[in-house]
Amino acid sequence: MTDAHRAETADNPFPPEYLRFFELFNAGDFHAAHDALEEIWMTNRSEFLKGLIQVAVGYYHLENGNIHGARRLWETALRYLTPYPSPYMGLDVERVRAFLRAVPAALPSVRRLPLAEAAALPIPRLALEPQRFSAD
Repeated sequence: MTDAHRAETADNPFPPEYLRFFELFNAGDFHAAHDALEEIWMTNRSEFLKGLIQVAVGYYHLENGNIHGARRLWETALRYLTPYPSPYMGLDVERVRAFLRAVPAALPSVRRLPLAEAAALPIPRLALEPQRFSAD
């Protein structure tokens, strides 16, 4: 990432792609959220970023009825996020980990669901929001 692509300031030490990830995730655009964060991950290779990417891709799979794929991605996301303190990069990581531990039990015990059934699942979306702009 070049300096032209960064928007960090004293009040906002995070790359714009990181902030865009949360914006897109909370809007339910999980594929685009993945893409935004992957831009940073391609040069950083942080397991923290990889974990967040897998959270988003898990939701993308869930939306497409792939329950098995969502579960697997969330399991690996939990492994990637486990070593990080909370908060980290302005994110309540423990809240994300708690979600990743709890959500598989709420999913049906099937590999796939028809799209209409997947869309109707009463699984709350986890609002990933940076708590404060501070480098942790």
